[in-house]
Amino acid sequence: MIYQGNNEIMFGEPEPLTDRIVKGSAWVYLTSILRRIIMLIKVAVLARLLSPRDFGLFGIVTLTVMTLREFSETGMHLSLIHKKENTEQYLDTAWTLGIVRGLAMGIVLFFLAPTISWFFQEPRVTPLLQVMSGYFMLLGFTNIGIVYFKKELRFHKHFIFEIINATSSLLVGIFLAYKLRSVWALVFAELTWIAMRFLLSYVMHPYRPSWDLDFSKAKELLHYGKWILATTVTVWLITHFDHLMVGKFLGASALGFYAVAYKFSLVSMQEIKFTLIRVVFPGYAKIQADKDRLKRGFDRIFQLVTFLSIPICVGVILVAPYFVRNVLGGKWEGSILPLQILMLAQLIKIITSTGTPIFLGVGKPKYDFYMQLAGGITLLVVIYPFIKWFKLAGVSWAVVASAAMMLLPFLLGARKVSQLKIREFGARLLLPILSVFLMTPFVIYILSYIENKPTNVTISMIQLVGLVIAGALIYFSCAYALSKKLRFVTIAKDLKEVFRVISSQFRVKEGD
Repeated sequence: MIYQGNNEIMFGEPEPLTDRIVKGSAWVYLTSILRRIIMLIKVAVLARLLSPRDFGLFGIVTLTVMTLREFSETGMHLSLIHKKENTEQYLDTAWTLGIVRGLAMGIVLFFLAPTISWFFQEPRVTPLLQVMSGYFMLLGFTNIGIVYFKKELRFHKHFIFEIINATSSLLVGIFLAYKLRSVWALVFAELTWIAMRFLLSYVMHPYRPSWDLDFSKAKELLHYGKWILATTVTVWLITHFDHLMVGKFLGASALGFYAVAYKFSLVSMQEIKFTLIRVVFPGYAKIQADKDRLKRGFDRIFQLVTFLSIPICVGVILVAPYFVRNVLGGKWEGSILPLQILMLAQLIKIITSTGTPIFLGVGKPKYDFYMQLAGGITLLVVIYPFIKWFKLAGVSWAVVASAAMMLLPFLLGARKVSQLKIREFGARLLLPILSVFLMTPFVIYILSYIENKPTNVTISMIQLVGLVIAGALIYFSCAYALSKKLRFVTIAKDLKEVFRVISSQFRVKEGD
């Protein structure tokens, strides 16, 4: 038979969840890889031109901006994605609420700036924050129509959107850092990103929003978003409270070391999490009533995510000393140990983040909130004594403890929603753990060979790329051999599907 869906004609049954996810992932991962490469270049170059104190001052700025943004989160975009039909009737109301929120937060930031400077005892922060108030103005007026890039899984357009933004920020940041040699380069690079996002939202999507504050529609959207706000506030505790404590008790320079370590831990892992939200969440939302398909989809996604994230975590821990000393420079050695510890926290967060899209997709965002709440409370309890006893390393271990406490609510919630048994979660980790165990000695041997030889930044980067490729080949070879013995493993099948659809997705269908 012929199935009609999403303005496309498909023969046979509706396209399977995993196929839809993989097709979207082809573009999202391409976007992720290029954007993370751009970020890596940006941070590496700016770290050479600027000081840890500059990064620490900008860390205070971004901490403040993200705090205001997350504590005012409405969950509008996720609510629009979750709605199955008549989404267009809610767009103008969502856009209007976004403007009100943006203007309010911009005004609050401008007048709150002196108080923030007093709290951190950094008077240089006041003008930086006041200029950054424009961030919220541009955020609020961004075209709400871009939500369809995710809702309709049109990720080739999202790719163009994100890469232009990131490249513009990179070029402006490097140019100004070379000219100014000050923290202002980081501020204007961030403003360039949000300004390009605002402009491209109207260039790339034909929808033109208008002012319309329908209180009944707003109430409906905010009802779904209330759990998103609650979750976002607890996520803030997990992702930003550690920065606040470092800036307050250890100073701007220490915050610079910690911020760079945290950025590189995110560069390594976080895009896997973002891909889950962008691609898997809309897929789950479309089949939320089909329990069997939800279980199969969640099982395969859990396997795929852990298979990719475990070797990345171990690899970064191993190469961190070589990378920091030879690429960022000796002045950044204070970032090495925090980076290695934070990678453990990022690994746990990536594993638990597989629960987020299925919780949101089936309309149960409260489970994600409980998971984040457990991590947030733990961080609040342990971070102060840890920072007093162990300084920067203590902060990093507090983040690991916070992430670890998210595991129990994740397992309980995911078991209830997906019907996957607890012992099955452990079984799915067996293949990547064994494979990375076999990979590690080879990576250590190669590092011991290259780390004591004098070299420049370019040669160091080439050696690191070669090491990553060699490690990946060893890991995938071991995994392929071991998968023959583990019958329940679907990784080989899923990876073949990824490679198959990557090429097909570059042939964009007419009408996309």
